[in-house]
Amino acid sequence: MTSMPDLIVTSVQPHCVWDSCAPMLVDVCVQNIGPAAASAFVVSVNDSLDDTGSTRIDHLAAGSSSCSSFNYDRFLFTVANPSVRVDALGEVEESNEANNVLTFPPPSGT
Repeated sequence: MTSMPDLIVTSVQPHCVWDSCAPMLVDVCVQNIGPAAASAFVVSVNDSLDDTGSTRIDHLAAGSSSCSSFNYDRFLFTVANPSVRVDALGEVEESNEANNVLTFPPPSGT
């Protein structure tokens, strides 16, 4: 069996930028927990309506992490199931494709 990367979302932290919480800043960290490096992939912030923001990570070595921030244009607490998806376009063949999404609660207020 060939060694493969395994990408996961390790943390998500939404922050209200303004009193209205729109737009909102979402800090996201991802990690490659597999024994092999991952080639380029997309990390996206999503909700039940659509994909609302994304960034491309050029590569991630085995055991390494990368953090990014996203602007989120909607009120998180009015939309169901906000989540972050690592390897959103399925570009990286991984040892475990089932652990690429982390759903997170909206912030509790301003």
